[in-house]
Amino acid sequence: MDIKLLTKNYLKSHVDSFKNIIHEFDNEYWEDEHFLIDLPRKWESSLYAENEDELTGFIISSNKGDMFHIHKFFVARNYRSCGIGAQLLNGFENIVKGTFMCNKVSLKVDQKNFKALRFYLKSGFVKKEEISDMFVLEKVLA
Repeated sequence: MDIKLLTKNYLKSHVDSFKNIIHEFDNEYWEDEHFLIDLPRKWESSLYAENEDELTGFIISSNKGDMFHIHKFFVARNYRSCGIGAQLLNGFENIVKGTFMCNKVSLKVDQKNFKALRFYLKSGFVKKEEISDMFVLEKVLA
């Protein structure tokens, strides 16, 4: 499994693979333009995982004030529970801490996505607020 920094060129040429992964969930709406939008520090902090040239997961993030926010964090269905999410999150946290000297990250998760919520809480995230059917989670990096 290879974890690599996401580039705009890679995303542009593989956007259908990214959409296939997120569209496994009914409430996901991102299309090409959502994936390709430029955001602060997006291309320096986002990662993807590949197994033999197959996209297996990704984190798309950006810098928001004093923290980094994870906009999308997905692992392809056939690769879940294989440690890819932990590898992606660890790589992301190392970039945020090491490159940007930032110690706080946030994300939103659907309250009904129990597996993802359990993963995030086990990974050190804490619930900060509830917005509609989503939890806002934050993690202070050690």
